[in-house]
Amino acid sequence: MTLTDFVRDASRESTGTLQAVRGRIASLYSDKIGCEQRLAGVREDTAQAKSRRSANVEIINGLKIEEAGLLKEIGRLKFLLSEKQKEIERAKSDLDAKEAEVTGQRRSEQTELKVMEKLDRRISQAEEEVTRLTRRISDARLSGLAGYLDGVWNKIFSIDISLEKMREKNRAYEEFLVARHEDPGIADLIESLEEWKQILETAAPKGVRETAQLQINDITRRLNEKFPGALEVSEKDSVVTELEELHYFSPDGESTVIFLPVPVRLWHQVSGGQPNKEGERAVRMIWEFINSYKLSPENASFILFKDRYCGLRLSQVDEDLMRDPITVKICPGGEISFVLSEVPTELVEDLKS
Repeated sequence: MTLTDFVRDASRESTGTLQAVRGRIASLYSDKIGCEQRLAGVREDTAQAKSRRSANVEIINGLKIEEAGLLKEIGRLKFLLSEKQKEIERAKSDLDAKEAEVTGQRRSEQTELKVMEKLDRRISQAEEEVTRLTRRISDARLSGLAGYLDGVWNKIFSIDISLEKMREKNRAYEEFLVARHEDPGIADLIESLEEWKQILETAAPKGVRETAQLQINDITRRLNEKFPGALEVSEKDSVVTELEELHYFSPDGESTVIFLPVPVRLWHQVSGGQPNKEGERAVRMIWEFINSYKLSPENASFILFKDRYCGLRLSQVDEDLMRDPITVKICPGGEISFVLSEVPTELVEDLKS
């Protein structure tokens, strides 16, 4: 190996490094040139910016002057704004007070409205109750009239039935009297009956009185079988007379309706042409009533009033006739006197409604 080789080997590493450093220096000079170029551009931009800055300073100064004027105006406006805000606050305070008052009034109004609603409901319920009670009272009064007429009819009917039974007993009694004189067997029974009654009335021993009572019971039974009820009649019955009050009213101010003591069921039987024995009694009584009042068919008509009362409608009214009582023959041996009176005042409106 030569010296040149040794020198090259010894300096090879440093030589490589030196070449690398020189390459970096060349690159740095190139970067410096670019930086100087950029610096020149920046200096030129700075000069232009300074020029623009001077113009802007003038603009700013002008704006500051305007700003000072505006600030002064703003101060004035702020003062006005403050005053207005105070006015607004006062107005808001007044408004809040008014709204609180209005709210209170509304609450009071709502409370009163609720109270009124409750009162309206209670009034409505009370008025409905009044209507129900008024209707109930009216129905009760009308039922009272119907009950009164039914009561009069029941009395008339019971008198008729009682007198009919009495007439049957009288007929049996008359037959009994005839047989007593004409039938020896009946005469013997009657004689035995009287003898046993005398024995019963004496102070005879207990056994004799018991035998007498048995005989009396047996003879009485045999006579009652042949002559029912005859032994209960002591003398002929007299005429039975009753006094009853009937009522009338004028439904239209012209005609007059007299309420008759005839049940509505009998009206339907009679109008249907199929009256039973009770219906026949009612027809007889009505006919006698019309005859006793001397009413003509043109003046009187038999009606069913409000579907619950039988009555006579009179187109013309004789005041004397209406004032004086009349007697109606309801059956042989039975009479009833009727006095006509106007219906009680409280019934008039019930009958007209």
